[in-house]
Amino acid sequence: MARPIAVAITGGIGAGKSEALAAFARNGAAVISSDDIVHRLLREDESVRAALRERFGDDVFGEDGEVDRGAIAELVFVDREALDWL
Repeated sequence: MARPIAVAITGGIGAGKSEALAAFARNGAAVISSDDIVHRLLREDESVRAALRERFGDDVFGEDGEVDRGAIAELVFVDREALDWL
């Protein structure tokens, strides 16, 4: 029996990772997106949300209570230690 091939897709913003992932899925490959996993954790995992609140405060949450990824980006992309923690 043939062993499945594992492929990781990496690249910068706008490099086409999501399109490549979609192409694999359209052709029957089992796929998983780390972006989807992280977005789900930010929405649903209370320990992740609590850690973000403890580290960055309430300012990284919108009025709707959802994590404001843009606010986090503004903090971590000017502070290497914060980015490493994240």
